[in-house]
Amino acid sequence: MAGVNPPEKESDYPEPANFGTLPASGFFLRHVKNIELSSVEIATESPDHRPAFWLQDVQGSDFFRVKTGRGRTAATFLLHDVEDFRVSGCRDVKDTLLERVGQQEL
Repeated sequence: MAGVNPPEKESDYPEPANFGTLPASGFFLRHVKNIELSSVEIATESPDHRPAFWLQDVQGSDFFRVKTGRGRTAATFLLHDVEDFRVSGCRDVKDTLLERVGQQEL
């Protein structure tokens, strides 16, 4: 499911159910500018092989003190065409600052 790219559906209300199963176990972020998430925890009842955060076409993102649960088998972040990305204070990902990335897992 991590490889799924949901349809855009620009004219529909952005209700998650409209897109089926999303490629993230936590946050699916696409076409976003300047988002900041702090003190967020992503937990699943059973092992989930999707990344906790899936970002595409994101400009300016800051993640601080993110927890994703022990024993994850997937990346915490999956980035596609992302600019100005920063994560700090996260247990599972070392502090990282990326100016521009085409595709990367953290």
